[in-house]
Amino acid sequence: PNGALTSNQKSFNTTLSRVRVRVEHTFAALKGRFQSLRELRHPMQNEDDLQYISYWVICCVILHNMIIRFE
Repeated sequence: PNGALTSNQKSFNTTLSRVRVRVEHTFAALKGRFQSLRELRHPMQNEDDLQYISYWVICCVILHNMIIRFE
């Protein structure tokens, strides 16, 4: 009622913040390795667009993991 968060809400926010930062760092690392992600400017207007971008990112993650494994 007064805007104060419950203990559970504070805990959730802390966890969410940690995950968000990790995701941001992950995307920064991927963009550092794959220039195509830095320049990926594809409008998301429908489900097909979202799937196209998702596949692009997944491919980069797979390649990244293969590079790490075989370096």
